[in-house]
Amino acid sequence: MRATDWPGSKVTPTLVLKYPCIGPTGRPQYGGVDQPAGYRQLADLLRRQITDGDLAPGQRLPSEATLAQTYGLSPVTARRALTVLRNEGLIDVRQGYPSRVREVGPMTDVDLPAGTRIGGRMPTPAERDEWDVPDGCPMLVALDVLDEQGRPKAWPAHRFRLRPG
Repeated sequence: MRATDWPGSKVTPTLVLKYPCIGPTGRPQYGGVDQPAGYRQLADLLRRQITDGDLAPGQRLPSEATLAQTYGLSPVTARRALTVLRNEGLIDVRQGYPSRVREVGPMTDVDLPAGTRIGGRMPTPAERDEWDVPDGCPMLVALDVLDEQGRPKAWPAHRFRLRPG
């Protein structure tokens, strides 16, 4: 199946992996000093298609097997590229279901005092339940603003935008 055969897709495959070398198993290997690994190149291509709007929120992504076949990569490499995008919060991945571009809901601005330091971390299980945080979505942390327990306040990045004064 070609990229142009994906249901509802207007995307044409543009990933060109250069400088292959033959690995110990006799299969081509990509990457090395002059070029990013194949999974990074595929993640970059899909990220660009998502941010440019070629892949719309809610749209299904091709399966790992289809990505691997289309771009001449192993399924493990395709899975690794999708994992990168999931960790960046760009796609939703659930076992047994197709990966989809993450829906972006309305954002709430949080005004913070001037000079507030902002960090990020993955949510705790309690925060994931409380805020309904999807997999791969980080928490934004105002390091200088404390909650009632004296801990830095945190908000899920998929719903809040922090704005230091």
